[in-house]
Formats: sequence, structure tokens, C-alpha cells
Amino acid sequence: MKLEKMNRLFVIIITIVGMGYLLSACDSKNDAKTHYNLGLLYGRQGKLEDAIAELQQVIQIDPNYAPAHYNLGLLYGRQG
Repeated sequence: MKLEKMNRLFVIIITIVGMGYLLSACDSKNDAKTHYNLGLLYGRQGKLEDAIAELQQVIQIDPNYAPAHYNLGLLYGRQG
């Protein structure tokens, strides 16, 4: 039981660190790929509104970024 709690805590810490890294990269580079990866991360976490906002940002930066359009469509589908 104790090991299971430690594993959960480890996953949470890794997720928070990863999100912080992505957010800092977004602020410094304003890079489409970084926003795309953050959008995917939010989508996996079930944060659909945040994921959609990130993918919309990608499309503003690079309207030809096809994976962003595709995944945005999937997210809209998940929202119903």
C-alpha cells in the first residue's frame, strides 16, 4: 500500500515538473510544437478546455500544422 502511494506521488511530481517545463518553454519561445505538446498533455489529463485553447494557439502560430487540426477535431468530438 505504501509503495502504491509513493508511485502515485512520483507520477504527480513528474507531471507537474513536465507541465512547468512546457509552460516556461511556451513563454520563452512561443513555439507551435510546445503548445501542441501541452495541448496533448492536457487532453490526456481530461482538461479539454485547456487542451483546446493550446491547440487553437498552435493554429494561430502555424495554420498549416495538420496534427493540431486533427487533434482539435478529436477534442471537439470528446466534448460532444
